Amino acid sequence: MTVIDSTPPEAAASVTTRLVPARVDGNEIAVPCPPWCTLDHVKENPRQLVDLYHFSEYVGLEMPREDQSPALLAFARVGMDPFSSNPNRRKPYLYVEDGGGSTDGYQNRSEAQQFARNLMAFAERVLALSEQLPE
Repeated sequence: MTVIDSTPPEAAASVTTRLVPARVDGNEIAVPCPPWCTLDHVKENPRQLVDLYHFSEYVGLEMPREDQSPALLAFARVGMDPFSSNPNRRKPYLYVEDGGGSTDGYQNRSEAQQFARNLMAFAERVLALSEQLPE
């Protein structure tokens, strides 16, 4: 089995990894994988090494709807694309996508923190609006 170091030097100091089995175009290899990654890298079996990536479980924002099942408005998860041509994707980022898949965003730590603060402010305003509704 071949070991491919997929932890880029610029991210190595901030990413703790474990060695896991992977398959790329049917070839068995082992790759460093962050502890938050939940992907089965053998099952994924990308055609090219550049398509090997890491994703955490996602957190979803669902909206209750009257007499219907909840709608997924957005989800977020941690990701890292160690072989990306974009250096910002070779280190961990927050990936956020709307529920319809039409808007996505890659965020570094400070952008993700600002996004979280925006969500909290939005939630406070929605809560205040809900107080105006009848019981």
